[in-house]
Amino acid sequence: MNTNNSQDLLQTLQQQQITLRLEGERLLYDAPKGALSPALLQQIREHKTELIQLLRAQATQPRYALPSFPQLRFWTYQQNDLSDTFHNLSYSLRLHGKIDCIALEKSLYAIIQRHELLRTVLQKIDNKLQQVIYSTGVLDMQIIELQPVDSSMQNLEKLIKAELDIPFDLANTVPLRVRLFILADDEAILFFCIHHIIFDDWSSHLLLQEIVNFYQHFHSNKPITLPKLTAQYADYAQWQQQQLIQPELLALTIQYWQHWLANSLPTLKLPVIANYSASDYQTHIYSYELSPQLTQQLKKLCQQTETTLFTLIIATLGALFQRYSDDDAVVFAVPMAMRQQQQFEPLFGRIGGMLALRIDVKKSDSFLELIQTTKQSMLHTLEHQSVPFEQISYHLSPTERPKKPLFQVLVSFLLMSLQQQVTLPDLQIQSIEHAETHMRLAMGLVAWEEKTPTGNYLKWSWQYRTALFEPAVIAQLHEDFLQLLMDLMRNPQKKLSDLSSFQSRSL
Repeated sequence: MNTNNSQDLLQTLQQQQITLRLEGERLLYDAPKGALSPALLQQIREHKTELIQLLRAQATQPRYALPSFPQLRFWTYQQNDLSDTFHNLSYSLRLHGKIDCIALEKSLYAIIQRHELLRTVLQKIDNKLQQVIYSTGVLDMQIIELQPVDSSMQNLEKLIKAELDIPFDLANTVPLRVRLFILADDEAILFFCIHHIIFDDWSSHLLLQEIVNFYQHFHSNKPITLPKLTAQYADYAQWQQQQLIQPELLALTIQYWQHWLANSLPTLKLPVIANYSASDYQTHIYSYELSPQLTQQLKKLCQQTETTLFTLIIATLGALFQRYSDDDAVVFAVPMAMRQQQQFEPLFGRIGGMLALRIDVKKSDSFLELIQTTKQSMLHTLEHQSVPFEQISYHLSPTERPKKPLFQVLVSFLLMSLQQQVTLPDLQIQSIEHAETHMRLAMGLVAWEEKTPTGNYLKWSWQYRTALFEPAVIAQLHEDFLQLLMDLMRNPQKKLSDLSSFQSRSL
């Protein structure tokens, strides 16, 4: 068989979701149940030597693609400090039951082969940053058996922190490390150390879904039910670049931001610690759970106003920070998945971005009116999310560019709980919530809805930089937010200025 015929055979196998891979001199295959016919298997056996040569050639001959804007940004961060681990993320799954390590390893390798981004490094070629995409990936996985004395969560957190403190070399390695910590015969922690350049909140849910799907396939021979990928991350990067060469879209977006920035930008008056360290990004978390009954009341108000819990939270925060700052507007950082294009939904990677959401708050308005104002602001901002703001800033004149940070506070609403759980016949998989240990903004509020057999409830966490805020300040901020939320929920038609919890005060 010549090279062209070998390539044809590989293409035929890929069309049927059959993957060939090399382990030393061994040619292995992963295939859905019933996909590999006796005739195809015979062809593979007959032309094993040619296929091995082709796979080796492909592994050493990558293809190239333009980087996305997030890749450019993170690359720049790392070039400023090659030892930086600020953007290393942790994602962990607790495995309880009979663990098939071989099936698990095969599953992770299949995920790497499914997503080009997990086979991609970034390199300067002819003085231009490029994605270097390899056809065959490498799985950096270690299985670490811990003695019972070492398997406490405290010791485990030390091991995890040690992994997070190791920087990635984005030019030579895919920024992904996997460690399987064996705690007992029927319990383990599957830990991922991942750079933010290839991972976001959306990606975490995809990862759990794909691990479960492939694991059931390799362990129990169940069919793979994942949707076929019609695009890869390089396609997203190309699509993103094309947004900037559409004159009409770019002009409309620039016009929007010129108008948005024409008004003076509000500044939140936050009571920071005197003489704080600007380079200290360590954070703490303050969490709260709203009862199912109060959560249902909030959802009822959402139905009446045809809006979402996220809009309700944003509106309440807007009113709260307006009360502190006595300004007519508040600006929040709002992370968005930005996966409107269906082909990008099942992809790993930083596809989302940060939007600057401006909320205008009038004391003479009722909460119902503030909700509608917030809703319209969110819709207008979403209409201009295709082109990242950092790229738009290049097209603004020096006088139009903001002279100070657009926002100090992040607000996010997760579509899924941070603790996902999947039960298989002989294995239970549960995601573990790892609090982010650092952030660049002053603080953030992350909310989500937890689903339980006894009723759903709203949960949120305040994350704040410990160098900036005393714990008592955040506790008071939370109490003020909760009290205002309850008042607004009970009296949505009242003017904001008539609510006692809205009266001007400072933290």
